[in-house]
Amino acid sequence: MDSMLLSIIIPVYNVAQYIVKCVDSIINQEIKGKYEIILVENGSSDDSYEVVESLSMRYPDIVRLIRIDIPDVSKARNIGIDCAKGKYVTFIDGDDWIEPTMFGALLDIAQSYDADIVESNYFLNVPGKELRIIGDNLCLNEGKVYVKNGLQAMADILLEKCTSSPCGRIYLRKFLGKECRFPEGVFYEDHACIYRWSSLAEKVVHLDKAFYHYEIRAGSTTGITQKSRKKAADFFNAEFDRIAFVSGNELMDAATKKEVIRHITHRCIHIFGKVCIIAYGADNIYNPEMLSLRSKLLDMLNLPWSLIRYEDRIRLLRIKYGWRGYAMKKMRKSECGR
Repeated sequence: MDSMLLSIIIPVYNVAQYIVKCVDSIINQEIKGKYEIILVENGSSDDSYEVVESLSMRYPDIVRLIRIDIPDVSKARNIGIDCAKGKYVTFIDGDDWIEPTMFGALLDIAQSYDADIVESNYFLNVPGKELRIIGDNLCLNEGKVYVKNGLQAMADILLEKCTSSPCGRIYLRKFLGKECRFPEGVFYEDHACIYRWSSLAEKVVHLDKAFYHYEIRAGSTTGITQKSRKKAADFFNAEFDRIAFVSGNELMDAATKKEVIRHITHRCIHIFGKVCIIAYGADNIYNPEMLSLRSKLLDMLNLPWSLIRYEDRIRLLRIKYGWRGYAMKKMRKSECGR
């Protein structure tokens, strides 16, 4: 058995003012066993490297510092996985922080249930708004334990009953093996892969308790802006690719597959209309990249009727035969804040 119990992987990119709080929240954890913090600094333009270098000197027996020149959160996480020595692996974003009981609770569950993945709820911290707790579809935050197989866990992510973020979870490192890695060079990398990881698990345990504080900040990689065409396209493609993955899964029962695909197709239309059209703007609705996304979306018309909601099929026909009018209407609604 590995002497190292847990490897905590933190990509570090332009988080100089937040990373100390993040690391301190880990140092204060109630963990019964040896752990390591792997800080992967990836091309920051602020003082992040100097700050994490100081942290590595302050905690030389705990913090491992790796530096790469490419600002890519996926590459940073993948390097962390490859370097990890712990029996279990987890991920934290450098501007987030966690409650002191998080890892003790998740590790106890992982070992008691012999789980490949243990997941939990999280706090959504939005400036100026009330603190929200986000979890699975029950989300009573009472500390109850729910055991799932991999297909159930995958379906819950695809149906948005629980988050697709890698954070707030711990993973058996042996389970991650060589297959479970983040796609590099894209945004919404977690949206593209965490459901796939879950589908490979024999046992996933959900602890209905929030520990992870997910901070929403201006400039974070999560936010979509009108100028961010790549973010919009990556978001759409990550969602769209789920259709083929679910369609090809022979282990999923027909009723669940139908429910999941209907939800995914609905989400694809929503993302295309509310994110992609807005990101490309009124002057670029005939841009080749925009038209490529539209063509991909319209491919959904080839799916069996039962796999697309009636109102979504109507939207697709409007996009196909009344493209300019549909796009302009979406733009006007966006300008009106709807």
